[in-house]
Amino acid sequence: MADSDRAGRRAGRNARNACGLRKPRTVRADPDRGRRRGRLTLAGRITAPLLAALLAAACGDDAGREEEDGRLVVVIGASGAIDTPWHDGWRRFERRVYEAAYPGLELQMSVNGQLGTEETILAQARRGRIQYAGTSLHGMSSVIPELSVILSPYLFESYEEVDFVTDKYLTPVFTEMLAERGITFIQWSEVGWNHIYCREPRIEPEEFRGVKMRASTAIAPQVFTGAIGADNIPLPFDETLPALQTGLIECGQSGAGQYLLSGIAEEAPHYTRTGHAYDSGVQFANSQWWESLPEEVRQVLMNALDGQQENRDIVREVIAGQEREWQEAGRVTF
Repeated sequence: MADSDRAGRRAGRNARNACGLRKPRTVRADPDRGRRRGRLTLAGRITAPLLAALLAAACGDDAGREEEDGRLVVVIGASGAIDTPWHDGWRRFERRVYEAAYPGLELQMSVNGQLGTEETILAQARRGRIQYAGTSLHGMSSVIPELSVILSPYLFESYEEVDFVTDKYLTPVFTEMLAERGITFIQWSEVGWNHIYCREPRIEPEEFRGVKMRASTAIAPQVFTGAIGADNIPLPFDETLPALQTGLIECGQSGAGQYLLSGIAEEAPHYTRTGHAYDSGVQFANSQWWESLPEEVRQVLMNALDGQQENRDIVREVIAGQEREWQEAGRVTF
C-alpha cells in the first residue's frame, strides 16, 4: 500500500474514533484490487484526508471559543416553552450576565428548543458544540440511566424531603457521575411533581389499562406505565403535543408546569394528581470548556443564577398559581 493511502486511512480512522463512530465492517477481498492500485492511491491522496477533515469538523468543538475579535461566545441550550418560569429564569440569567459587563462575553441563548430535544442538547453539550445547558432528569437519564432511580414512583413525600435528600445526598453523587461523562454540574433547576393527564377523565388504576400513555425515555416512568397496565409510548417531551393531536397517545405524565403552559392542557384537559414522581432539572456545562474559562468568567456565570432555594420557591409559587387559575376558570379538571 502506498504511503499516501496509509496516511489517508489513518486520518479517516482517527476522525471516526474521535466522533465515536462504529468501525466499518470487513468486506470480501476484491480480486481486481491490484489492477486498480494506482487509482486507489490517487483516491487516498485526495478523498481520505478530505473525509477526515469533514468528520472532524462535524463532531469537533467549534463553538464557545474566543473569536478573532476577542469575543467569547457561549452557546446555551434548553428546550423550555416561552412564558414559563423556566424561560423567565433564563432571561434573568442573561440579564445578570450582561449587567456584569465582562469584556467580550456574549451569550447565544437557544433555550426554547431551537437546538432540538433534551437528548439532542445533551449529546451536543458533551461534544462541546453547546457549552452550557439545562435539561430535566428525564432527559439527563439518556446519558446516566441510573438517574431514573430518582424518578421512582412515590420515592418522596414532600418538598422538604426532596430538598433535604437532594442537597445533602444526591448532589455530590450526581456531580461525580456527570464529571465521569465530561459534564460539570452547575445547579438543580426546579420542575415539580409529576401527575397524569388524559383526554378523558381517568382516576382509578384499572381505568388506565390498555390506554396509550406517553412516558419519557427514562426507565422509571416506563415502569410506572406498565405497572398500571397502560400501553407505554416513550416520546421526548417536544413530541407530546403532536402525539395527542394525532391520537398517537391518549394520556401522559408530566409536571403541572409543563402540562399547563405548553399547550398540553388544551388537548388533554383532565389532570389526575397522582404525584407519583418528582422531577428536577439540571444546569450543566461541558467540562473541558468550563475548566478552560478564566475564573472571572466562571464567577460571572455562577453569580447570574438564581439561588438554589430561590429558584425552587419561584417555580413552586408560579405553578401553584397557575393550577388555581386554570381550575377556577374551568379550563381543566384536577
